[in-house]
Amino acid sequence: MLKNRIVYLAMLLVLCLFRIAYTGYVAGMLLVMALILPIFSWLISLPGALYTQVLLTVPDQVIRGGEATLTLTLRQSRLFATGPVRGKLRTTSMVTGQVQKIRLKSVYDGFPLDTSHCCQYECSLKGLRILDLMGLLPMPVKKVAPVTVTVVPFPAEPPEHPDWSMGSQLIARPFTGGGNPYDLREYRTGDTLRSIHWKKSAALDKTVVRDTLEPVERIASIWLDWPADPDGRDLALDQLAWCIIYLKQNNAGLQLLWLDAAGKTQQILALQGQLDDVIIKMLAQPAGQKAGAGLMRPGEILLSAGVGGEAKHP
Repeated sequence: MLKNRIVYLAMLLVLCLFRIAYTGYVAGMLLVMALILPIFSWLISLPGALYTQVLLTVPDQVIRGGEATLTLTLRQSRLFATGPVRGKLRTTSMVTGQVQKIRLKSVYDGFPLDTSHCCQYECSLKGLRILDLMGLLPMPVKKVAPVTVTVVPFPAEPPEHPDWSMGSQLIARPFTGGGNPYDLREYRTGDTLRSIHWKKSAALDKTVVRDTLEPVERIASIWLDWPADPDGRDLALDQLAWCIIYLKQNNAGLQLLWLDAAGKTQQILALQGQLDDVIIKMLAQPAGQKAGAGLMRPGEILLSAGVGGEAKHP
């Protein structure tokens, strides 16, 4: 667009000099036509821009190391013409927060994504606009919803298998009130005011909330290393994928635990029928820390990220 504007301004300068040198009718008409030409171009291109639909497509899932291509296409009316598309294509890794930006100069129909490590990408378009036929003025375009693609792991058997032999366990859920037993923990963003234990918060000088404890049978508790090292995360996720298949075959649920970047314990609880979403939910979490065996209770296992990022599958 900048290049087109420079060319247009240079043309206006030439016509102005021509009008000064030659005061005839033709020189004046050429200058007037040059001045109104951008407005005329914008008005002609506007209907086409209003009927233009931008599509952003990508596979929902791809195995690590496979091919994932982000496609950007236009659907336009044949009755109206428009200029080129401009904007920025942005891909964001939900695990690392790394952002990659591509400036659009035309329609991209084959932008490859890096699938060398397990992650979840959010792909979006920023500053999207269509230029008029002269490429001088931008026109409005309907917003395009972001799309996500998940790079999933290869199942690899861990050294220890999940254990649900502890039988019925008390699992923490959001506070429901009533006379149910509950556990206390520190307040996290998203907790309701109803769940806050005001007396304990005042006594401890920090905000604590109540989690209702409900008995659930056949639940395996698994700690997951979730370090910043991508090779370590891949190794731990490969073992988690195997454990999920194993738990589904044995009609058991999963309590997945890990440490976030601040060292606080986070969890995902998945009962039977919810296990397929565990890895997708996990890949939407920012990288954290290695868990360490000292956090485990009897019956829990650790899916280790290895040492120094060397992914050694059992």
